[in-house]
Amino acid sequence: KTVSATDQNREYLESIVNEAKQLEDVLEEVLNYSDSLYPARDMWDVNHLVTGVCRELQGRLEQHRATFSIELDPGLPMAYIDYKQIAFCIRTILGNSMDTLTDGGAIRINTRLEGDDIVVDITDTGTDISPEAREQLTTPFSATQGLGSGAALPLCKTILDKHGIPFEMESAAQGGTRYIIRLPSRKEEA
Repeated sequence: KTVSATDQNREYLESIVNEAKQLEDVLEEVLNYSDSLYPARDMWDVNHLVTGVCRELQGRLEQHRATFSIELDPGLPMAYIDYKQIAFCIRTILGNSMDTLTDGGAIRINTRLEGDDIVVDITDTGTDISPEAREQLTTPFSATQGLGSGAALPLCKTILDKHGIPFEMESAAQGGTRYIIRLPSRKEEA
């Protein structure tokens, strides 16, 4: 049987194809940026990492007509992390933020030191995500339509778990979502 444009199954098939493409993109990211889910840690400059990821995503930010601000603490120590894996996580979070923005939305990213933790704080003014939806976004194979791509967020959570880093998501004060990653600055904390 052929599938006509009016056939309800066409919608399901298109959805399956789109999800498969998203999964393929995630797998390609993993293969390109990480040899395994186990981190190969070293001392890295977090501000350099954040700046590099933001530079990569500049074109997408412009397409979304998003206001983007970045504020980096110049006095940060080095972080004990797997550079490629943490870059993947920040790229994933920024991508998810962009997917939930309407034209004219905003994304803010900043770094700061809190005790011995280097904090990467990403806040967007996109869709306000309920606690239940936040749980779904970090659970593999859950339905998260309308909440951003979400396909790579479970992998991001796994990567952070392997680092011993909690993945924090909460509602932002002005609406939208706030993501917080606390990176260790000393080897013995990892």
